[in-house]
Formats: sequence, C-alpha cells, structure tokens
Amino acid sequence: MPQRKEEALKWVCDFVFGQAIPGLQLSLHDQDHIEISAAGKTLIFASLFPQLDLPREEWSQQSPAEPLQEFSAEAVESFTLPLPIERMPILFGGPEVAPTATGLKVDADLFGGIFFLLSRFEEIVSAERDTHDRFPGSASLAYREKFLSHPLADIYRHAIWALVSLLWPGLKMPKYPAQPIHVSCDVDEPFDRSVRSPAALLRTLAGDLLKRRSPALAAKRLVNFAFSSVFGLRFDPCYTFDWYMNICEAHGVRATFYFIAGKSAGLIDGTYEIEDPRIANLLRAIARRGHRIGMHGSYNTYKDIDRLKRERLRLVVALEAAGVPLDVLENRQHYLRWDAALTPDCLSAAGFKMDTSGGFADMAGFRYGTGRPFRMWSWQRLEPLDLTQKPLIVMEGSLLSPLYQQLSFEEALATVLSLKQKTTQYGGEFSLLWHNSELLIYQQKSIFQAALASQLRTPVSQSRY
Repeated sequence: MPQRKEEALKWVCDFVFGQAIPGLQLSLHDQDHIEISAAGKTLIFASLFPQLDLPREEWSQQSPAEPLQEFSAEAVESFTLPLPIERMPILFGGPEVAPTATGLKVDADLFGGIFFLLSRFEEIVSAERDTHDRFPGSASLAYREKFLSHPLADIYRHAIWALVSLLWPGLKMPKYPAQPIHVSCDVDEPFDRSVRSPAALLRTLAGDLLKRRSPALAAKRLVNFAFSSVFGLRFDPCYTFDWYMNICEAHGVRATFYFIAGKSAGLIDGTYEIEDPRIANLLRAIARRGHRIGMHGSYNTYKDIDRLKRERLRLVVALEAAGVPLDVLENRQHYLRWDAALTPDCLSAAGFKMDTSGGFADMAGFRYGTGRPFRMWSWQRLEPLDLTQKPLIVMEGSLLSPLYQQLSFEEALATVLSLKQKTTQYGGEFSLLWHNSELLIYQQKSIFQAALASQLRTPVSQSRY
C-alpha cells in the first residue's frame, strides 16, 4: 500500500480483512495503488484517496466528483462479480475491471471509498450544520447520490472479497450468522411533563386530540394528572419501561437504556435528576432484568471532555447508590450532537469504549456506510482510536417527526424493515433507537414490535459469494 497513506489504509484493511487471512502481511511502497499478491497472482486497486499529507485547507478538493460513476453489470460480468445492489456508485476512480498478465486491475478505489465513509471525511471539510450544530443527512453525499439507504462500505467490502475469492478460490469471506438487533432507548422524558402545571396539561391534551388523534391517551393523561400523587407512575403515559422490556425479552433482545446525568443546557437536557429515587428504582429494574445501561451525554458535552468525565462519574455514583455497581463505558449523545473532528477524541479521553450516536437525526440510513461496529478514526491524531462505533440506523423521530422525514406509519414500518434487511444482509447489527416517551399510541407500538419480530434473510456472505 502507499506509504503516505499507511495509517488510514491499515485501518481500512482491518475493517475489510480483520483476522480472516492467516499470515497476511502489509508492506509499503511509493505507488498510488494497493496490490494484493500471492501464489503468482496479483489484484490491483487504484489508491486515490485520502491524501492527508496535503495542507488541510486543500482537503476539500479531494471530495468525490458528482455525479458519481457506477459499476455496471456488463462491466464486471466476465469476472463473475455479482452486484450486491441494483446500483453500485464509485466514490473515487472509474468502473473498469481489467485482466492483467497475473490477475486483475480495478480502477475504482474501494479502499479509499471505505475510508471516506467510515471517517466521515465530508463532515470535516463541510461547514454545513443545522440549528443544533449537527451535520444533516440532507447535506450528505449519500443522500444526494441516493445510497443513504444502502450500507456502501459493507458493499465495497463484499466486492473486494468477491475479487479476492475469484483469484484465490481458497480464500472466502468468513461466514457469520446474522447479528442480533440492537434496541436502545434514550431516556429523555421518563415521566410525563404535563403534570407540572394545568397549562402544560392543556397543551399536551391538545396534541393528543389534534395531532395524535387519541382520546384514550388524553384520558389517561388526565387521570395521571389528577391521581399521580396517589398512584405514582401507574398511569404515566411516558413510563413505558416495563412494556418496553417485556417486548424485548419476548424476542430475545436485551435493550440498552441511556440516561442523562448532567444539565449542560437546562431543560433541553430533561426534567429529571439521575439521583431521583424513581430513577434509582428504574435503574435497579433494568439491571435486574438483564438489560444494559449507558450514558446519554448532555446537550453540550459533544466537544467537552471535562463535562463528559463529570457526567460519567455522576452516573457511576448514582448506579452504585442504587445498588447497581457498573463502570459506564457506553455513550450516546443527546440530540445526536456530533463533531466528527472532536467528539470521538473527547469520548475516548473521557474513558468511553463504545458510542452509538452514529446516525443522522433528520433521516434514517447508513451515516457511516456500515451496520457493523468498527474502531473510530481520530481526526486529531490521524490514527484509529480505542473507541468502537456501533452505528445507529433508525431513530423513530427521524421517520415520524414533522421536523424530519414525517412519514406515515405505513411508510415508517416499510422503511424500518427494509433497513433492517439490508443491515443484516451484509452482516451488520441493526441498531434501532425508540424513545420510551414515543410509545404513546397503538401505531408507534406496532412499528416497534414489528421491527423486533420480523424474520431476517440470509446474509450475503452465505448466499451470494
């Protein structure tokens, strides 16, 4: 591989090959291609991206040229490379796959394309941000070129393995069973806020009747307002945790619940304190039933190591006080606030080992081009971090909120099942975020249950290659 891209390409090679090829050795040269060779055969890929040795002000010039070229079935038919999807866009290079005296030469830079997707390079060079300082999915290349709903990094990985297997039939991508679904809940509103005042109640009832069109929900909220001091959380419409865990357990799923442990931005960070006795009871119930607990980094932590450390410690102390001794190693950012240049390094420095914030708030899909967990890239150090990203594929708010995609319930269900199928087809772990406070009406609960219950198809690695 090219010496000046050593760290970036070694990271990508780990994603592509892992430990699957015994005796795999990496060597460096000064050429602009990647060469895989063994037993007198060679497989050559163009290596056009990234060029991180250039001044940073020139990095934006490396962005893929639009419109993207595509592989066609005709171009690769003679090499028996099946196309995993109906179209396979090329981020860097061209579509030709040509024979050489000793093997094949691929004009597409598939390794560079994987780096572009996993590292979120476009978020580094683009100034596009929404009102919450987030890079929106609507600004992404994947959205513009219509591949956000396809795990392109995983597809490139399978294409590389298909060519490797063509030259060396004894080498096959490892077979693996479909990964389990990862269900998670951001605990933003564990208790119904409308009990705070009659005015808050009236506003919420109006939403129940006019927006959610649920007189039953409005009636339940009235009962909760009138009798919460007597019956506690029994009629609280937001306190759906027992139902949530029952459904997960019925499908053999352990959910992860992320709790806010700081108020870096006031009420936007929720109305509860992590030391609340009701929260302590909830923490015990979650742990007792075998589900997981993580931190929901508050609104202003995404660039602040010290805040992340303080909130992590506060959550650990609250867990100990609740009788649940646990070292909190997993995080998801509130509002999915994220700075690709800073947040991964901040989380790693704060002691976290895994993050699950990796989705766009405004639309569902594959922000990183993969549904597989992977080590994150540090744009501060230009090397991999000891921090794993478990990409978020679907958040219910992305699909249903009038601020974002605003799909019908039928369209939302179809989207969830389609993305789940594509994730598991390529060996990923379908990550679904559903807030406890968004299980208020039958349609929401129905989609959630269907996402857990739907049957999975056979992974591509077992059925196609």
